[in-house]
Amino acid sequence: MLQAVLMTDQSVIIQAGEKRKMPKKRIEDPGVRKRQILDAARLALRKTPYHELSMDDVARTARISKGLLYLYFKDKEQLFAAATHEIIAELGERVRKAPKTASPLKNLEAILSGLMAFGESNSEYATQFVGEQLAAGKHAEALQMSFQAFLSELGGRIQECVDAGLMRVHDTQMSAEALIELAKLYMRRKYLLKKLSRPLPAYAPEVLDLFINGFGPKGTRRS
Repeated sequence: MLQAVLMTDQSVIIQAGEKRKMPKKRIEDPGVRKRQILDAARLALRKTPYHELSMDDVARTARISKGLLYLYFKDKEQLFAAATHEIIAELGERVRKAPKTASPLKNLEAILSGLMAFGESNSEYATQFVGEQLAAGKHAEALQMSFQAFLSELGGRIQECVDAGLMRVHDTQMSAEALIELAKLYMRRKYLLKKLSRPLPAYAPEVLDLFINGFGPKGTRRS
């Protein structure tokens, strides 16, 4: 005759004189799981181009089932839109927390160097510009709002240079976008054209000089 006694303090069942441990219910923190998936998406992008990447690839990288992955993101576009939102937010946070000194132009150069360092450590986005590929999709409006918020942060630092008489007056958000496009040009030259060999932050002074002085007659850079 089988005798069952539940011992709650040890989570065991005694059946026919034999002790057997009850399986413990595995509890997953949704926030931790989502973080795991987003990290896996960015990691998978380093190995496979975005247009070839599948949800199977992300699930394998995250070491979870595809069914579990779909509980968090319904398709690849939603997944990478979330990853892109996160990257834009990280960039904005870098600008927001960057220290301020007596030289607004030096501050802007330091910020640019930090942004280019971020681009180098996230080269999968630097080479593929996934955000641009998502710009025509159903998440375009939300992504554009995130990017505009980032441009506002960067534009505020550019405005400090304008206020100090170091730059001409322009639309600061447009100026911020132009600065980012110049930084992306250097990323393309390094990762796609293989024309640059130094770490990206080393080119920050050159990018800022090009941003301020352009390709016109040689002049004296103001600092």
